[in-house]
Amino acid sequence: MEPLGQITLDTTVLVALIGVASSTVCVFLTAWLSRRIERYRIEANQAGTEKLEELKAKLSETETRRKARLDYEYEALKRLYTNVEPLVFQLIQESGGAMHRVLSLARSANDGSLSGKESWLSSDGYYLRSTIYRLMAPLAIYRLIQRKLTLVDLSLEPWIHIVYALCESAYYSFTDDFKLAEGCPTIEGSRLEYAPNEPDWQARRRADPKVHWRQGFPIGVLDQIIDAMAVREEDGYRIVNFGEFDERIAPTKSFALAADVFIGFHPGDRPVLWRILLAQYHLHSAIQIAADSRPSLGSIETEFRTFLTNGMARGINHRRSDQKRSFNDIAAGFGDPNVIRIVSNYTERVLEELLQSIGPISPETKTCP
Repeated sequence: MEPLGQITLDTTVLVALIGVASSTVCVFLTAWLSRRIERYRIEANQAGTEKLEELKAKLSETETRRKARLDYEYEALKRLYTNVEPLVFQLIQESGGAMHRVLSLARSANDGSLSGKESWLSSDGYYLRSTIYRLMAPLAIYRLIQRKLTLVDLSLEPWIHIVYALCESAYYSFTDDFKLAEGCPTIEGSRLEYAPNEPDWQARRRADPKVHWRQGFPIGVLDQIIDAMAVREEDGYRIVNFGEFDERIAPTKSFALAADVFIGFHPGDRPVLWRILLAQYHLHSAIQIAADSRPSLGSIETEFRTFLTNGMARGINHRRSDQKRSFNDIAAGFGDPNVIRIVSNYTERVLEELLQSIGPISPETKTCP
């Protein structure tokens, strides 16, 4: 049996050794943890720095793109205002002239000025030439704008874009004679018999002009007419005025092609052409709305929706002091009682496509699917 003092010494040594070991372990653990923490801190700092630099790069890229976009828009708007806006103002003015010529045709037909051998349109005279000029002038300006589309971005000025698109629709409406002759499936009796391409059409159209007289334009013929109205000058192209048209264009083949559609016209004898002309009236009325509402898209949208909801009534249903019937009544009084509904449906579809870029169209405004 060992002495008590020896046992006590061994225990003391053991406790001391344990303490030393614990201290050593703590020192090493503290040092290890410190190194780990420092490494995490360095890694975190590096990651933060990298993310910060990445964010800076993204912000710089975004700012560069934004500046590039602003620079592009500034230069594009300058080109738009310099090259196109003056033409748009001319287009609006000529559009009003086309609209009023359709009104004139309705009044003239109503009072008998387009009937019989004394019809204002029975021969190549002033009324025939001025009618063709008034109806074609907006389309000729549309073509001048179209030539500049590679230089300008119409989307930067929505009201200009809308005016251009409406005039484009007026351009294509002159080629939609077969579509307008079909009428609307939900309107009984709206389909017109129309066959201008039958064999021996020249003899047939004299006997039955309603069916066999061509009342629209093949697109190539329409292009010949409006392209002939452009003249080149030092600073670009312009369209001829009426005096120049009367002197230079009227004797040409292009004019003869247009004159063949309009000569002898009366709404009762050329019902398909009358539908086209009323569609022209509606579309040119819409151009005037867009011009009056600029530059607010919201006001254009509101006016267009009113235009649709009221059945294209803006500027149509007014009564002249010397007339007992509205323009709508006169327009429908030449043997095609559904003409206003047919043309309204056609024009609604055109306006609907434009409004889709602004907002959804209420189904209540549609008169025909």
